[in-house]
Amino acid sequence: MGRKTKCALRQELKSANTTARKPKLPPDPGGLNDLRAAEAKEAIKAFRNVCVVDKQDALGDLLTNLMHLCDRDPQLGNFDAALNWAYHSYKAETGTEAEYSRI
Repeated sequence: MGRKTKCALRQELKSANTTARKPKLPPDPGGLNDLRAAEAKEAIKAFRNVCVVDKQDALGDLLTNLMHLCDRDPQLGNFDAALNWAYHSYKAETGTEAEYSRI
């Protein structure tokens, strides 16, 4: 089985985004997750103003660019460690301490 091309992955993501219904949100024990999501949305908007990218590609492209940035600026830390930390923070902020898969 071969690796999927970037184009094929983007098309798959577009298809998933256009056919998806509004998701059931996870718990919000602190009552701050709407604010956190709004802040992230502003970050995506700012990224799209700098890089000409479709809305459905923005999140993946931003993450990719952040990986490149971490490669070049060691003071930011290790991207994989930051992503792991973010995953655990998300679990704590949603009260989903049990294993949870976003995929």
